[in-house]
Amino acid sequence: MYSSDSQSTDFLKIKHAIRHFNTPEGSVVKALDDINLSIGRNEFITLLGPSGCGKTTLLNIIAGFERLDSGKILLDNDSLLEQPPHHRPVNTVFQSYALFPHLSVGDNVGYGLDVAGVAKKERNQRVSAALDMVGLSGVEKRRPSQLSGGQQQRVALARAIVNRPKILLLDEPLSALDKNLRMKMQLELKNLQSELGICFIFVTHDQE
Repeated sequence: MYSSDSQSTDFLKIKHAIRHFNTPEGSVVKALDDINLSIGRNEFITLLGPSGCGKTTLLNIIAGFERLDSGKILLDNDSLLEQPPHHRPVNTVFQSYALFPHLSVGDNVGYGLDVAGVAKKERNQRVSAALDMVGLSGVEKRRPSQLSGGQQQRVALARAIVNRPKILLLDEPLSALDKNLRMKMQLELKNLQSELGICFIFVTHDQE
């Protein structure tokens, strides 16, 4: 992935980001080659490109799952690189959804709040609000296996937004859905982002 400087903002800045990987054959793959990108506080940004061009690598670096070889990532002018993943105000929705099959929908959504020690009353209120926001009120007691693929994707979204992140990263979250549902969820994602007023960074290879 290569990018030139874009208009400066005060929120998320990626400066001269470089990440290379060594292959078993002894060659070097340039996943990120001097990336410079500025993203506004309430922007919806799409990273579009073919598989292997570095989109997910950049997402993983923002989330803290990968390291940079060189460069900076600043959030409100503070470096993210020194913060461990669980301290970053960032949540990720993965392609696989990664729901816990043995937990109910409500417990899946509230898992992060439980780990953070949020009081039960506030936790339940925030879980209900998050499920309502994604159109899944009333399914708290169901298991993921009792939901459709589109509903599971919404649960993953609710779990990501319930912690009130400043940035939501979406790594090909619609690729497993059929075309009609994928188009519907694209519109719902835009509406959700507008309602939340936070930064969405969406990775896809789908030009539509």
